[in-house]
Amino acid sequence: MKRLAILKRLAILAVAALLAGMPGLPASASQAGARERFLADLQQALGRSDGAWLAGHIDYPLTVRGRHKALIKSKYAFLTSSPGLLGPKLRADVMAQRPQDLFSNWQGMMIGSGDHNIWVHDTSPDPGRPDYRIFAINGAN
Repeated sequence: MKRLAILKRLAILAVAALLAGMPGLPASASQAGARERFLADLQQALGRSDGAWLAGHIDYPLTVRGRHKALIKSKYAFLTSSPGLLGPKLRADVMAQRPQDLFSNWQGMMIGSGDHNIWVHDTSPDPGRPDYRIFAINGAN
């Protein structure tokens, strides 16, 4: 009996591990629409260098990896460091992101490429009303 319980747990863990690594986890229509809206808003903010929009859509503390690793703890800290933070390669990769190619897993959604990307996750307690926030930036200056 104990062996059967262990096998069931292993099977559940194996399925969870497989789902976590799948690039396109299914999303409801409202989630897909919210993902596309967030991507479009993020690309517009990057296009006009709107640091205030970005600062308002971060789940602090923000982890930033680039030449150095940093932890940005507030809007003020982000706004004072953001002008040089988002380099041309990161911007280009985020601007080139197509909605149908967004990568998602259990951690959230990656916008950009493998080395230059922005990670976001849904911070809303209501699954029907996603509220995406940036929690990590990789490939920063």
